[in-house]
This record gives sequence, C-alpha cells and structure tokens, in this order.
Amino acid sequence: MWSVFIGAAACYKRKMHIGIDMLINLLPIKIREIVNLLLNLFMVILNGFIFYLSYIYVQASYVKPTPVLGISSAYVSSSLLVGFGLMTFYALKFFINDLIMIIKKI
Repeated sequence: MWSVFIGAAACYKRKMHIGIDMLINLLPIKIREIVNLLLNLFMVILNGFIFYLSYIYVQASYVKPTPVLGISSAYVSSSLLVGFGLMTFYALKFFINDLIMIIKKI
C-alpha cells in the first residue's frame, strides 16, 4: 500500500496521471488558464477531504491488529495519510502557481 499511495503522489507531482484534455485544448488560452485554476482548486478540496477521511480511517484502524504480524493496522493505513497529504500539498502548490501566473498577466 505504501508504494501505491506514495507512487500516486509522485505521479501527481510530475503531472503524469492520465487526463483527457481534448475539450480543454479547444478553449481559448485565457479560459483554459481559468479552467486549470478551477480544476486545481477542486483537486485541493477533493484531496484535502480524502486526507481528512484517511485520518478518521487510521484512527479507527489503530486498535485492529494485522493478521500476520499482529501490529496495528494503522501502520499500513498511514500510507493513505502520507499519499493524500502529499497530493493535497502538490494540488495547493499547482493552484498557487497558476493563480500567480494569472495575476502576473493581468
């Protein structure tokens, strides 16, 4: 699980996730920049919410031991916190960078 969620965050950081941007590429540049800004804001909110839900899940899994090792499931579930925490951070970084770029053009 750790490699999956940290790998997902690494792909998000490098913008390597698959996206279908055919319709966005048809828009004029200024509208495309605004759409990208709104999409990044949406990703901040979505990843932040999933990060919050992950926190609740890790707290609930703290008392449950893993079947083989007998350690707390929270150690395994913490990968959710790290992965979605990083994705929230990167989404916020992308949003701020896009916002600064739009403000500089005004």
